Amino acid sequence: KHFREYEFRCPCGCGLGFKDIDQASLGKLQVARELAGVAFMITSSIRCVQYNRSLPKASETSSHLYGCAFDIYCSKSSDRWKIVDALMASGFTRIGIGKDFIHADDDEYKPQQIMWVYS
Repeated sequence: KHFREYEFRCPCGCGLGFKDIDQASLGKLQVARELAGVAFMITSSIRCVQYNRSLPKASETSSHLYGCAFDIYCSKSSDRWKIVDALMASGFTRIGIGKDFIHADDDEYKPQQIMWVYS
């Protein structure tokens, strides 16, 4: 409803995209967007291994590789609060805070109920 397929494409053009996104994770993202009441601009979602390796700070075990992680652009403190609150309310249990983005994933194979800050 609030998202476009192009937001979910691997930036390298390999063909990974919307069809490869975990549907349960996408459902949670949609609920979070509705709860937050602010626009979500997705800056990163699914990534192929090669593209992920090209990113200087990306983890080799990034949840983006499995289609269950999303980076949401955010530069305003008031929006950051609304987005994080909505992500938690919708069921995301892994949240990272960057200077101008919020990472959310629900990778069940990683530690749960954690929040971190990117430096």
